[in-house]
Amino acid sequence: MFLFVLFYTTGYFALIEKYKASLLAMLPAFLVYFLVAGLQFNVGTDYFSYIDIYENEARHWFYFNRGEYLFFALNQGLNWLKLPSQSMFLAVSFIQASLVFVYFKKIKNKGFILWLFFIAFFCVTNIYNNQLNGIRQYVVIAGLPLFTILVYERKLLKSLLLLSFLSLFHNTAWLLLVFYPLFYLQRRFNKSLFLLFVASAASYLFAGKFIHEVTSLILPSYLHYLQGSYAEPQTIKLFLTKLYYLPVVFYFYLIYKKTDSDFGRYFHYMIFLFTVTYWFFLLALSLGIATRVYYYVVFFYLFPVYYVLHFNYTNKRQLDFILILAYVVLPYIFKVTILAKAEFLYKSIL
Repeated sequence: MFLFVLFYTTGYFALIEKYKASLLAMLPAFLVYFLVAGLQFNVGTDYFSYIDIYENEARHWFYFNRGEYLFFALNQGLNWLKLPSQSMFLAVSFIQASLVFVYFKKIKNKGFILWLFFIAFFCVTNIYNNQLNGIRQYVVIAGLPLFTILVYERKLLKSLLLLSFLSLFHNTAWLLLVFYPLFYLQRRFNKSLFLLFVASAASYLFAGKFIHEVTSLILPSYLHYLQGSYAEPQTIKLFLTKLYYLPVVFYFYLIYKKTDSDFGRYFHYMIFLFTVTYWFFLLALSLGIATRVYYYVVFFYLFPVYYVLHFNYTNKRQLDFILILAYVVLPYIFKVTILAKAEFLYKSIL
């Protein structure tokens, strides 16, 4: 089913590529994207935990007391309507898909080849698969792409309103505040991105020593995660898959030209964010909980991959394009077929 979403949505986006970006035109792809996720059954590990939350009103108030009022209101409202528990997954999936497709409309307007962008988004980030398990957290992650555009366009009020909306589902949304100062810092490093990429690896290795102080300042309610099993350092073996795209990344830095007329300044901002966040997973070598925060930056991985695909596609380097496309898509195909487990093993309530 995941392959159906990938190939159907990619094919549909290719079909409407020549038309003006429109949410109405994207509706057939939106419906598949939203319904497949919303009709899941026991994908990942948290499905029945959310069923229990939905059916136990006392647990609704736990999220109210955390300030996650929209998640509380969603469960209260659907229960008031006497809808089955699956309605909660459908409602959250609708919200996640809406945030993502508004973003797709915006980046198509910025000149991106949408079907090619979608392949990188779907296969590289795995956001779609993980949202079937993360639920609340992935409302925030689904809203992150749209938030980056609002920050880039200096729409402060709209970006803060979006951030506030996301925080009412999962209060870690406030972590995204860091992208405001990074927007202004990116102008200083346009000519030395690769050096910054290398230097950031060392920075993250040492940053683990200060994570407790930073969490105390920004998210004190999450301090308990820095204790017990959550704090146990991870081994590098866990992150070997994170290094899979390094050959593509090195190729990207070799050919990347900031003056390329096919890419606007928003794209270059995303490349800066990728450059400074790629090695974030190294924090987990000191503090295991960093793996959870890592999912907030994996979105940026798709931009160098997209650039390499776009570069070879538009320059009619057919063999190179096919090889890189296979390098991106084939591992995903394996993950949802012969190697399928957890979030990559789809089951439906139907």
